[in-house]
Amino acid sequence: YTVNFALLGDYKHAETEEEIHTLIDNNLEVWVAAKDYEVEPGATILDVLNMVAAENNLAVGNPNGDYVKYITKDGVRLSEFTNGARSGWMYTINGNHSGLGVAEQKLADGDVIIFHYTDDYTREKSSPADLEAAAAVVAKINAIGTVSLESKAKIEEARAAYDALSDEQRDLIGADVLKKLTDAEETYAELEKNAADKAAAEAVEDKISAIGTVTMDSKAAIDEARAAYEELSDTQKNLVSNYQLLSQAEAAY
Repeated sequence: YTVNFALLGDYKHAETEEEIHTLIDNNLEVWVAAKDYEVEPGATILDVLNMVAAENNLAVGNPNGDYVKYITKDGVRLSEFTNGARSGWMYTINGNHSGLGVAEQKLADGDVIIFHYTDDYTREKSSPADLEAAAAVVAKINAIGTVSLESKAKIEEARAAYDALSDEQRDLIGADVLKKLTDAEETYAELEKNAADKAAAEAVEDKISAIGTVTMDSKAAIDEARAAYEELSDTQKNLVSNYQLLSQAEAAY
């Protein structure tokens, strides 16, 4: 039998690197260019991989026969999880990812094999429509940027888009990207609360300032300012900058 085999690898990414390298995104490195190999009837993916490894001085970690744990080329070892929890080695045969282990998948004459690394195995088996939907949500999340009180619409739009995804599509969005959304929501909630606290305190400050010079007619204004102050939370009370004026007005009255 004659089969065609290519090996595509990657490099160890820095923790800050966000780009995902996959076969479907066509951004892997060619470790061994596509080439025809002669194999015996009954040969498996593992048989041809071992041939390629011997020919190209590669080290293949295959502890149980069915799963390739790592491949080392020129001192660079790529293992499962090297580039994240979804990274590892996979293969396609005639354009499709097989569910069989490398020692189980038998070869037929003319088979085309691409053995490849991936930073995210979920992307490899996803439909173009799912990838497009997930990418659109990632773009909305990234568009939030620095969170301010003007960010509400973008945050809500990103959340609604994410919630509308299927489970399969959500799996395509990395945990780090989803964390951007949840962090943005938490930051906005805190900003909104701070703004509400400040507004409540300022309303009481206005009532205290409105007391003015204390006379025998000041009782209603003083009582109104005191009642408004007592309704504040402890956090809001600490924001009232002219509370001393209220105490002084009460004492003067």
